[in-house]
Amino acid sequence: MKALFLAAAWLVIAPGRLLAQVPELAPDSARGVREALARDPFGARLDENTPISVGDRVVAPGEVISGAAVTARGDLIVSGSVGRDAIAVGGDVIVRQGGVIGGDAVAVDGRVRLEGGTVRGETRTIGGPLGLTPATATQRSALSAMWHQLLLALGWLAILAAIGVVVVLFARTNLEGVADAIERNFGRAFVVGVGAELAVLPALLMLIVVLLLIPIVGWALLPFAVIGFLVAIAGALALGFLAMAQVTGEALMRRAQRGVGGLERVVFVGLVAYMSLWIVAALLAWSGPAGGVMRIIALLLTWVAATVGFGATLVSRGGAGEPTRTSIPLTRTAELEWQTPTPVVGVAAARRPTPAPRSGIDS
Repeated sequence: MKALFLAAAWLVIAPGRLLAQVPELAPDSARGVREALARDPFGARLDENTPISVGDRVVAPGEVISGAAVTARGDLIVSGSVGRDAIAVGGDVIVRQGGVIGGDAVAVDGRVRLEGGTVRGETRTIGGPLGLTPATATQRSALSAMWHQLLLALGWLAILAAIGVVVVLFARTNLEGVADAIERNFGRAFVVGVGAELAVLPALLMLIVVLLLIPIVGWALLPFAVIGFLVAIAGALALGFLAMAQVTGEALMRRAQRGVGGLERVVFVGLVAYMSLWIVAALLAWSGPAGGVMRIIALLLTWVAATVGFGATLVSRGGAGEPTRTSIPLTRTAELEWQTPTPVVGVAAARRPTPAPRSGIDS
C-alpha cells in the first residue's frame, strides 16, 4: 500500500521535475526573441529572468508559474496556472481543462486553442515574422499594396485589350457606331448614361418581381433572365468603354483615317491612356495622400468614360442605329449633273458659237 502511495505521488511530482529539465533557448536566441517581442507594439514584455524553453512545454495540473511561460519551436500546453502571459513562438498555445492564464495567450506562427481552459487577457495569433517595427511594417504593407494595385491595373489592361480585339474583329460596325454617337453628342451620351446607371437596379428588381408573379414559367426563367440582364449590362458597358477608348485613341494619335488593322492600335492606345492613370496611382500607393488623390482622379475619369460609353451604346442601339447626317437640298443643277460630261458646277463651261442666220432665204 505504501508503495502504491509513493508511486502516485511520483506521478504527480514528476511532470514538474521533467519541466525543470526542459532545455532552454540559447542566450543569444532568447535575447533576440525578447527584443522582437519588445518591438511588437502589441507584444508582451519579458524581463531577463523569464526563461524561454525549446520544444514543447507543459504546465502540468497543479503547477503554478507566477511569471510568464514562453517556449520556442514547440507547443505550450497549459493545464496548470500561469500568472502572466503564455507565449509560443513557432507553435500553438493549448489551454486545457483547469488551465488558467492570467495574462495574454500569444501564438506566433501558430494558433491559440482553448480546450476548456481560461485566458483572462487576450488571445492573439501573429502570422509571419515576429517583432516588425511599425515603420518596417508600414513600408512592407505599402510595397505589397503597390504591387497588388499594379498587377490589378495591368491585368485589367490585358483583359480589356483582349476584349477589344474580339470586338474589333466581330463587331467593328457596332464599335464605330457607338464611337460616332460619342463624337456627335458627348453631353447627351453622358446624361443618358447617368440615367441608365441609376435605373439598372430598379429595372433588375422589377424584372425579378414580374417573373416571381408568373407561376412556374416565371420561376423557371428567373435565373436565366437575371443572368441575361447582367450580361447585357456588362456587354453594353464594355462596348461603350471600348468606343470611348477609340475616341480617346484617335484624339491622341491625331488620325482621321484608319487603315487595315489601325482600329486595333487606336483602341489599345485609348485603353493604355485610361489604365495608365491606375498604374500611376499604384506606383504612388506608398506616398499616402498623393496616391489617394491619383486614385480618385483615375476613378473619376474612368467613371466618366464608362458612363459616356454606356449612354452612347443605348442611344445608338448598340451601334446598329444609322448616324444622322445633315441633309443637303437637291437643286435643279444637282439633278442635271449626271446628264452631261461637262460639270455644271465649278468652272463655267465655254459657250459654243452660234452661226449667224443666212440672208436671202425666204421665210
